[in-house]
Amino acid sequence: MNGKRFLTGSLCLVGIIASSCSGNPVCCDGGYEYRHRNAVPVAEAKADDRDERLAALEQNRQRQLAATAELQDQVAELQRQLAVRQEPPVPKTYDDLQTLLRPEIDRGTITVQQSGDQITIHLADRLLFDSGEDHLKPAGAEVLRKVGSILHSAPDRHLRVTGHTDNVPIGGKLIERFPTNRVLSRTRAAHAREALEQGGAVSDHITAEGYGESRPLASNATEDGRRKNRRVEIVVLPQ
Repeated sequence: MNGKRFLTGSLCLVGIIASSCSGNPVCCDGGYEYRHRNAVPVAEAKADDRDERLAALEQNRQRQLAATAELQDQVAELQRQLAVRQEPPVPKTYDDLQTLLRPEIDRGTITVQQSGDQITIHLADRLLFDSGEDHLKPAGAEVLRKVGSILHSAPDRHLRVTGHTDNVPIGGKLIERFPTNRVLSRTRAAHAREALEQGGAVSDHITAEGYGESRPLASNATEDGRRKNRRVEIVVLPQ
């Protein structure tokens, strides 16, 4: 009798355990498979969410790069406009010189050229000096004073005055005063500088030098070439 009761109780206990495990994946033989099967969709959802966030971050980065490039372009344009506004008034100075020196330009004794922010004035020596002399003719001195008055309105400019000769050696008594063409050209440049200062050009912004025959404009083989080479140049440059 007792053995029969024990057997019956054991069977009941097994049934209860089996019944309680029937809906629990941990207790069942296929529990691992059940958990794995439910975990896959969750992982996929997380991966999709991560990809979306990465894509959004990349789009935001691209927008920021585009905005930065646009700002850089705007800054460059503003800097260009500022540089243009700050450029010294070279065109006006050039036009004023052309107007002032028109009679001499028409006679071929002066040329005025502009290249970028540089102006070069060529003055023939026959306008400024007698042959073999370094002192200015009255008419030549007056022209230089007029040039100085124009350049007085451009105090932010540097003036480089240079004297030039042909290659004919200095002879006779002149050699005592001017041993070389370079010496003659240097003294002529110095006197031209003085006239510019008298006209109002800022003396601290003027340099004077003589190069003799070392920088010809034309061939010294002809009289026309030698005439072109005997000159004084005034180069107007930015400071």
